[in-house]
Amino acid sequence: MEISAYSLGISRSFILIKAIFTKTNLFQFIKPTIIEIGIVIALLLAGGYIEFYMIELVENESIEIPGF
Repeated sequence: MEISAYSLGISRSFILIKAIFTKTNLFQFIKPTIIEIGIVIALLLAGGYIEFYMIELVENESIEIPGF
């Protein structure tokens, strides 16, 4: 999930840098950029929650092992 979020961010950065170099009006890029920022935030939050859940699951299983 993080790779997808970072690749979206990098691609949007490239698009914005290209628009700046070609002196294109940046107002047309505001809405897609905000949408992609929302998608990136959602992906990173979901990935963080899944990672936290997996760490907690492994910690709980390692504590319940008898004999240790």
